[in-house]
Amino acid sequence: MSTFDQAENADTDAKTLAALFGTKYDPQKSYVMYIIDRGENFELDGSDIFVPTFENIRKKLKTDFNGELSPKIIDEIMNENYSSQFRLYWKHFNEFLSDSEKEWYSSFDTNEAKFFSANYFNNESDIDTFISRQKILSEIGAWEVFTGDGLTEFNGIKGKPGALEILEIQHSPKTINELLEHKEIIKIEL
Repeated sequence: MSTFDQAENADTDAKTLAALFGTKYDPQKSYVMYIIDRGENFELDGSDIFVPTFENIRKKLKTDFNGELSPKIIDEIMNENYSSQFRLYWKHFNEFLSDSEKEWYSSFDTNEAKFFSANYFNNESDIDTFISRQKILSEIGAWEVFTGDGLTEFNGIKGKPGALEILEIQHSPKTINELLEHKEIIKIEL
């Protein structure tokens, strides 16, 4: 997610938008862009919006996800060092899923990460860190290309900055249909 001005030069070109946000583009797929109007009273629905740096994500995870992940493991995995390792692990995890004819997004509510970890890693610490990092990815984002400095990677090229990211944690989220119904978002087919 980013601000409109970060994406407006890409217009409605799905390939350019994907590159700007470091997302893989598949010309065989259809894409949709949502423009969200947070309005003047966005604080009323209990959401927090911030630039997702390693420091900001660690703080948010320690407060909003208290009890789900220990502060110690959050510090171990939400940093530049582990981020580089996770990128490699995520690649192997996706290969593992592909061999099973599954997609990465189908792994969020299943035990694939646990099964992969038990077969890929040799010790409990590595298993715990991978599963915890994958949990963060599935809950709030921070993909394998997460840089921790608030910028995306342009076209997934390490070190080449893309758009400024923002992360919104909604405490009482509405569904896409509810947002469309109340005209709080615009859906654009790309």
